[in-house]
Amino acid sequence: MGRRPARLSLTSTEPPLIESVWFERYVAAVNETDRAKVARLIAAAETAILERLRVVTVDGGWFAERDAMANALRGLRALREDVWHWKSQQN
Repeated sequence: MGRRPARLSLTSTEPPLIESVWFERYVAAVNETDRAKVARLIAAAETAILERLRVVTVDGGWFAERDAMANALRGLRALREDVWHWKSQQN
């Protein structure tokens, strides 16, 4: 797959993304090299991001985290399109 994760950043006053479930699932999806597993991991990452977005929408959350989640969703969408394209070429 060879894709790099979408650019994600936070300021030092915000909680680290690396401790977030959604971020762990995002990294797992974009780093997966087994094409048979990547679609499932993309779905898991998207679900975790959307769950976290519901929480931060209610409590305000960190702007940078919301921005990072939006970037991650765009990256996952591109990755999903790559997987779809690869599968369509296999048929």
